[in-house]
Amino acid sequence: ILTCTTTGSPATTVTWKRNGQPVAIDGRTYNMVQTVTNRATSTYQTVLIVSPPALGSTFTCAVSNTLGSSSISNGVTEINECNTNNGGCEQICTNTPGSR
Repeated sequence: ILTCTTTGSPATTVTWKRNGQPVAIDGRTYNMVQTVTNRATSTYQTVLIVSPPALGSTFTCAVSNTLGSSSISNGVTEINECNTNNGGCEQICTNTPGSR
């Protein structure tokens, strides 16, 4: 799950890219949900849900309106939860890609 919070007037449009290529919101691999967090300031939180996780990818949240555009990128990496305190397991910890 990736989040992008935007504020803008006039209202902004959010698009996502994965490794520089546009993400097609298809309802299967990629889902997008946008909610208003502050109507007075036109602040929105846009969430991109990626399933299965796209490890080793860089996602970009691109925001634009009639006055301009901006973007921010972030990489997605796998964390081996077993490396710290045996993942909180009493038995053998097994790291599963995409797990928490």
